[in-house]
Amino acid sequence: EIYMIGIEGIIGVGKSTLIDEAKKEGINAIDMEEFGPEKEDRVKKLNELIVGLNDELVIFGGADIGGSFPEDFKKILLLPKKDVYMSRFKERDSGNSEKAEQSQKGEEIYDWFVEAENSGERHYDLVVENEGSPKETLENILKALSSVDEKPRT
Repeated sequence: EIYMIGIEGIIGVGKSTLIDEAKKEGINAIDMEEFGPEKEDRVKKLNELIVGLNDELVIFGGADIGGSFPEDFKKILLLPKKDVYMSRFKERDSGNSEKAEQSQKGEEIYDWFVEAENSGERHYDLVVENEGSPKETLENILKALSSVDEKPRT
């Protein structure tokens, strides 16, 4: 059986870093952001990729396709505490004017994700407060997958 994981999170939360860590660990992990800036292109590519999968575990990550992950995916939201996120976001964006523009909206985007998760507008099987290293975050996700029905926070 194929176990597919869809990771979503706010801009700059560490999705790509987590995907890179999974690849280092030998896991088939795909950063959907590599398939272009348009959500429609990413979703189309996601649907193409899942047809030919034969790995036991595949992790997909993308900023804006979480609502488009198929039903059989385990959906994970990366969401550190707000102060940790804002600190990372500002650090990531220093010296990059395009990203600095995004960071002005960081707090608003963060609040939207929290509200969407709390209200049930977006359903996640697991919410991960990724405040440790990428390796620790990946380990926490893999450990927690056995109890995703309980919707734990790690």
